[in-house]
Order: sequence, then structure tokens, then C-alpha cells
Amino acid sequence: MIATRISPLHEVRIEYDRFLARCENSLVYHSRPYLEAISSISSSNVDILIVQDQSCWSAAMPLFSLYDGDHYVVNSSPYFGSHGDLLIAGAQNKAAVCVAASRALADIASDRRCLSINIVSHPTDPVIGDYLSEAGLSQWDVRTGQISRLRTALTRDEAEISIMNNCSQKTRNIIRKSNSQGFDITLSDSHVDWSNLYNYHRVSMQSIGGKYKTESEFNVLRSLPAEMRRLHVAYRGEEFCGALLTLWYNEWVEYFTPVSHPDFRNLQVGSALIAHVMAEAILDRKEYWNWGGTWSTQTGVYHFKAGWGASDHKYVYYGTAKPGVLDSDPQALLARFPYFYVRPFG
Repeated sequence: MIATRISPLHEVRIEYDRFLARCENSLVYHSRPYLEAISSISSSNVDILIVQDQSCWSAAMPLFSLYDGDHYVVNSSPYFGSHGDLLIAGAQNKAAVCVAASRALADIASDRRCLSINIVSHPTDPVIGDYLSEAGLSQWDVRTGQISRLRTALTRDEAEISIMNNCSQKTRNIIRKSNSQGFDITLSDSHVDWSNLYNYHRVSMQSIGGKYKTESEFNVLRSLPAEMRRLHVAYRGEEFCGALLTLWYNEWVEYFTPVSHPDFRNLQVGSALIAHVMAEAILDRKEYWNWGGTWSTQTGVYHFKAGWGASDHKYVYYGTAKPGVLDSDPQALLARFPYFYVRPFG
């Protein structure tokens, strides 16, 4: 008999890790270390919605909640558009499992203290979206995810050739230019390089009026297991030129935070870093390079990613909110519930 329950992550840590080991499509955004990191960054609670048949877990989905003293909001994964779809293990009855999970979400939505719920679909293997009407959730936002499929290679030369073959002519020219600049690219975990990552990220985002990750957020991300987060840095002599933070999990590499020193941006240090790290990912037998979501207005960003052979994968935000929330000031909601997607902000 299919049943559902919602348990705090810390109470089901071992069972959750065992469940993830049975799921082929899990992303870093489902992993326990990442969930714990985002819970710390956002000062929120993280629970696991569990669907089980007898004592065996059939499906699970993270649920973050943040309470402001009067109301709370729920996201399957907050923080810069992370994915948080339902995961199903093995050959389960998908429809029955998804309906059960959706009904559990309906119980949450019915709570008068719950202002809104937001669920973000998996970029390549969406599961629960077609069933969320059971919970009163509907599509209220969409992003264009861009993902490059990585080819196999046995040597770095082969990996670099496969990257070039996958790129547009313009991007190939940029890579050649970046490779001629004498950048020394290495993997680093030094305090100085993490500080450079934060400082140049902050300055860059402030220059375009964007929201930047704080130094404390980077400290939390740095606390992830070393095999899950990698910081590559580019130097020329003793001078810092740029850095790229990526997250590694299962078959995926997540393009997370790139930075460039202004003096080296036009020398394409960012592309040098991408090409170097992408080659390492190929040699590490990764299959997917996830560039993340792109707004419809970010045409330049979209074409840059597409130049690296990225294909489009639409993913959807499903949500529901109490009356009045959709008319509320977005900045006021962000102040009450930092890092959470409370309503469409576009």
C-alpha cells in the first residue's frame, strides 16, 4: 500500500542516502550535503517528502520551508533556481507515486499559514509536473535550461578536440585566443582564491545590478565534500586572472560561479577556464555540463552557452499561492523570505 510521510532530513539521513543510490537521475540539488548547505545558507528547514510501499521508499522529494513568524513558504529547492523534482527509484507505478506525492503537497497548501509552494522540474527527466494539479499547483514560470552533452575521450588531447568539434566556429576562435594567452589553470582550495572568487563575483554582479552570493555563502559551499565542489583558478605569473566554481555529482557538472579579473576579461580567461574544466569532466567520464537556466531576455548569455554546443531543455516552475500573494511587492517578499521563490517575479 502506498503511503506518504514528511520527515526532517536529519532524521532520515541514512535512509535518504540509500534511496539516492538507487536513483539514476538524481542531481547535486538532491544530494544531502547540498541540501544541508542550502538549509544553512537560507536559515530554513529541510524535510523529505517520502512515498513508500510498505517499508520501501518508492520516491522522495526535498521540501524547504521558511517561517517568518506569521506564515511560511515551501520550495522544493530554493537558492538561484535549483532543481527539486520528485525522484522515483526503480520501476515503480509512476502515476500512483506522483498522485500520492501531490496529495501530500495539497495538505501543505491547505494550511492557512502556508503562503505559497513552488516546485521546480528536473531539466532532463521531469516527473511530477503533470500530476501537480492534484495539489492545486499550476505552471507559473518557465526557464530555458542549457546543457552540453560531453563525449568520451581517453586523453586530454582527445577531450580538447571533442570540445572544439562540439562548439560553433565563433566559440572555437575564442578558445584558440584564450589558449594563446599563457594562463596557468589549476585546481585550488586556498583561502586567497576563494576570497578572489567572492570579491570579483560581488563586483561583477553589482555592476549589472544583480544579486550576488555573500562571502558566508561561499564559505558554506566550500564546506561541501571536496569531490562535489571544485574551484579552478587562472593565473598569469603571480596575477590572478579568473576562477570557475563547478559542482560535480554523478554524471553531471554544474557551471555554478564564473569570475574574471577585468584586465583579463577581453583575453577570454573565462573561456580558457571553461575549456580546461570541461576537458577534465570528459576525462572523469561525466556526461552532462549543465549551464543552468537562462531568462528569455538574456539573449547574449543564451548565445554564449549555445556556442559551446548546449541544447535547450525547458524546465518549469509549478506553484500556488494564497490570495493576495501574487499582488504583493516582490522586494518585500524577498525581504521576508530570502532565497525563496514565493511568486513569479518576472
